[in-house]
Parts: sequence; C-alpha cells; structure tokens
Amino acid sequence: MADLNRVILLHAAHYISVLQEANRLYTQDAEGLGRALELFDANWQHIRLGQARTAQMAGGSAAAARFCTVYCTGGAHPLQLRLHPREQISWIEAALNSARIVGDLEAEEAALLGNLGLAHADLGDYRQAIRHYEEALTIDRRIGNRKGEGETLANLGSAYYFQGDISRAVELYQQRLTIAREIGDRRGEGAGLGNLGNTYLALSDYRRAIECFEQHLAIAREVGDLRNEAATLGNLGSAFYSVGEISQAVEIHQQALALHRRLGDREGEASALGNLASAYSVLGDRDRAFVVCQRALAIDREIGARRAEATDLNILGNISFASGQTERAQEFYRQALEGYREIGDRTGEGNALGNLGNICHALGEYRLAIQFHQQYLLIAREAHDRSGENIALGNLGASLLSLGEYNRALEVFDEALLLSRDIGDRKGEASDLGNLGSAFAAIGEYRRSFELYETALALHRRVGNQRGEAMTLGNLQEVCQAMGDFQNAARFHEQLLAIEKRAWPPHDRERELNPDVVGGCLDEPQ
Repeated sequence: MADLNRVILLHAAHYISVLQEANRLYTQDAEGLGRALELFDANWQHIRLGQARTAQMAGGSAAAARFCTVYCTGGAHPLQLRLHPREQISWIEAALNSARIVGDLEAEEAALLGNLGLAHADLGDYRQAIRHYEEALTIDRRIGNRKGEGETLANLGSAYYFQGDISRAVELYQQRLTIAREIGDRRGEGAGLGNLGNTYLALSDYRRAIECFEQHLAIAREVGDLRNEAATLGNLGSAFYSVGEISQAVEIHQQALALHRRLGDREGEASALGNLASAYSVLGDRDRAFVVCQRALAIDREIGARRAEATDLNILGNISFASGQTERAQEFYRQALEGYREIGDRTGEGNALGNLGNICHALGEYRLAIQFHQQYLLIAREAHDRSGENIALGNLGASLLSLGEYNRALEVFDEALLLSRDIGDRKGEASDLGNLGSAFAAIGEYRRSFELYETALALHRRVGNQRGEAMTLGNLQEVCQAMGDFQNAARFHEQLLAIEKRAWPPHDRERELNPDVVGGCLDEPQ
C-alpha cells in the first residue's frame, strides 16, 4: 500500500507541475494563452485523476493534502476557464479542507476562499460569494497580505455591484484603489479605476466613468498590459454607448476587437463583436448587427463560454425585437433563458424572463407579460439584485398601465422611484419619473404629468443621457398638445430635432415608451 501511495503522489506531483506551467503560460501573451490551454487539454485526464486521488488521501497524508491544495492554487486560471462553476466549487472545497489539514497555508486558504467566492458569483449566488470573500479578507488582513487584501476588496465590491448595492461597491473599490497606490501596484490601480468606472456607469455618472476608463487605459498601455487595454476599450465604448454617442462607441469597440484578435483572445473577440452588434442595432443597421452577433455566438459556442453564449442569444433577441421580428426574438430569449438555467445563473435567468415579458407586452399580451415580470422581480429580490428589481418594477408597471390598472401601475412606479433613489441610480430615477408622468397622462392628469416629465428631463440632462432626454422631450411635446399648449409643444419639438441632428439614434429602449430590454455583452468589473 505504501508503494502504491508513493506512486500516486509521484503521479500527482508530475501533473501539478504540468498544471502550474499551463497557469504560467496563461498569464503571458496570446501565444502563451493558446499553449496553456493546449497543454491543459492534452493532460486533463491525468490532472483530474491526480486531484481526485489526492483529495481522497488528504485525511491520512500531509503530502496528499498539500498536493490537493496546490492543484487549485497552482492552476487557478485554466481551471476557472475549463471547469463548470459547480465543479470548481467541488475542487476548491476539497483544497480548502486539505489546506486546513496541513495548517500552515493561510495565504493559500485566503486565495482559495476568494476563488470559491468567484465560483459562487459565476452561479449568481452573490450572498454566498460575499461570505467567502469576507472570510478571505479577514485572513489577508491577519497575515498582512496587502495585495491579496486589495484583490479581495475588488471581488467583494463586484459582488455588491451585481446585487445592485452600488454605493457599497464604490466604497470597496475605493479601498482597493488606495491599497494598490500605497504598494505601488500599477496593474491593481488600473483594475481599481476600471471597477470604479463601471460603478459610475451604473450610477449614470458618465463623465466620471469615462475619466476612470481613460486613466485605466493609460495605465494598461504604460505597463504593456494588452489584455486590460482591450477590456478597458470595451468599457470605454460602453460608456459612450450609454450617453448616446453611438458612432464614438463603434469606433472604440472596433479598436477593442482588433486588439483582442491580435492577442488571439477569442472570448474577448466575441465580447467586442457583441458590443458592436448592440451599437449597430441602435444605429438602425440591424442586418449587420445580426450577422456580427452570430459571429460572436459561433465563437462562444466554439470555446464553451456558456454564459457569454446566453448573452449573445439575448442580444440576437434584442436585435430581432427592434426589427419587429417578435417570434424570432421570442425564440432567442427562450434559448437564452434555458442557457442561464443550465448554468445556474439566476441573474441572467431573471433578465431573460424580463425580455420575454417585453415581447408579450409588445404583442399586447399584457397579463402574460405581467407573469414574466413578476417572476423576474421575485428572482431579483431573492438574489438581492436591486438594479434588476428596479428594472422589473418598471416593466411590470408599464404592463399594468397598458392593461388599464392605473392605481396598481402608480404604486409600482412609486416603488421603483424610491428604489432608484435609494441605490443612487440617477438614470433609473429619471426613467421612473418618466413612467409616473406617463401614468398620470393616461388618467388625464396632464399638469402633474408635465411636472414629472420636466423633472425627468432635467435629470437626464444632468447625467448626460441624450437618449433619455430625447424620449422625454417627445413625451413633453405630446402632453403639451393634449393640454392645448401648442407653443410649448413646438418648443419641445424643436429641441428634439436639435438632438436628432447631433446624430442621436432614433431607436431606444427606455421604459417611458417601451420597457427595458435587458441584455448585452458589455465588460463587467474585473
């Protein structure tokens, strides 16, 4: 038995070294990434066997326990790419138990807890992710691991970000940025700026978001970090997309696409294609948008990126919906829903349900739309996804309004407005004010409707949301006409034309006129 155990440990040691080499190559250039995955795939059966055997032996062998730990810490990058999050959790939990058996691996334990949090976050279980991140943070601080502390703060911020607690995310990202600057970690500083940029984008503070992304871009170029340069270009393009500068967004996403292709980063290439597809659709070039997004879908299916595949299907649904092809859109959304459910992504599942509700709303099937939006709302609340909850409330209110249930619609819109103000979502607040304006217009209270639209208009202008500004100007024009105030109706119409001349795209998905269609392929906080 001793000889057999020795053979097992020798086998494990060899394939740990193979896995570590794959992990090292992964962090290099595009050629290194390809070699890393080729090496990993060629040796995968032995890697898996070695991990399983050392996990079994860990309780009775300190060497096996240490090897079981190193299987996860030494190969984190390729394992995260190749293993389903549920399988990652199984490996990491075995490694954590092994690290605790050895007893002198606190830094490794903190890293494993962080990776365990990432796996739960990939499944949309942010509460569980936060619990593991907080455990990791406690260890990092106890052992004085400042770099690890900063990375864990970033992960913790991202979990709160995806739960919709943007103010908490900003606080954590700022702490991460401070640590990176204190220890001279330029890459960490850039990542911190990128994180903050995404939170400011979510808060509709576009000027500050663009500033953060531009600073991150400068740092990435300074340190020669081509991967983060490409990712930051994607984020910057998304910021310009959000303010209605679609042509500028296209130009930046094209730069990101070229860089991802230069790096051989297939996942990044697909992401950039998805961003371009969304932008082309808004510009009205939907045939081109559809073809481009199909390319993204083909890549994501080829590399096995399941979540990205579901996102691509959502974008194809958005493009089809915008083109008036509701049956095709509905089929894409159903495929996206199935994909999100298969990988256990509750947030994505909620988004897809919301999109299906929007399709039913467009077809006049308001009661069915309400059922979908209520399912989305339930999932968002279960996941503590406050941004998703706000979107679901807006869409639910829109369907209730169309069904003629005005009092219920007003209650739901009021709830959405309180929520958007609570989480600091100024763009959402403006949309909610517009929704309330539409509800009061529907019951003939035009003066109250006018006041709400005016407040929404001022807020859209304050945050630089040209698309929201244009939608609200159109609503103000209509309510003025209903009141017989044709002079002001003409004034608002002229302002609307002025925005259109600045190349504001005619298609939008703001909730005032059409419930939000959730989906996209924008880069997430890192």
